[in-house]
Amino acid sequence: MTPFYFGPEERRLFGVLHRVPGSGRGVVLVPPFGQEALRSHRTLRILAESWARAGWNALRFDPYGTGDSAGDDLDVTLAGMASDARLAAAELAAATQARQLAVFGMRLGGLVALSAADAFKAVVLWEPLVDDDVRALGNAGYEHEGFRIAPELRRELRDYRLPTAGLPKRGLLVWNAAARGDRVTQALGGAVERLETRVVPAPPAWNEENDFGAGPIPAAVIDALASWRG
Repeated sequence: MTPFYFGPEERRLFGVLHRVPGSGRGVVLVPPFGQEALRSHRTLRILAESWARAGWNALRFDPYGTGDSAGDDLDVTLAGMASDARLAAAELAAATQARQLAVFGMRLGGLVALSAADAFKAVVLWEPLVDDDVRALGNAGYEHEGFRIAPELRRELRDYRLPTAGLPKRGLLVWNAAARGDRVTQALGGAVERLETRVVPAPPAWNEENDFGAGPIPAAVIDALASWRG
């Protein structure tokens, strides 16, 4: 596990690389936004470690304006995060020589992963934000759960439409409950040639567990993701 900074000086990004020597596969992990990112941080670390044990080079990173990357809340946009995910893909390929790259996204990170999916061979999504969630965040106003939301991000969310072209041929979509995202599943099923959908009942990693801020570790979902062969 190697922490490092990458990207241009004007947009420095923080990442953590879980390297698997000799592996030609890699996955970039795109986190959720705001409090959901904080609560799911531990789960994403464990997921990256699990993927590495399964033979995937894994790169976790903080999009610009989040976590340990440069910038602040008001710099966060969907377009910017998608650009950061593409940059992370190039960084992962350069650092590991992996060429079979997948992008993983959770919650808002799922929308980012779809926006950047043209840079990857496969897309893996865990509970991407669905219609009501997207509208709620887009209409949340200046602040949501202690995090400021840039006007541009609110506009992008209000105007957001699921992509139906330019997506990879392979994908995995995981929901914690049946029928959670029927419209999303149907739309992506028509856009991703070999989309596998799984329902894995588990507590959501992005919700607070007890009074400690962190989310629960949904081992069943981590196992389902890490065991996927693409």
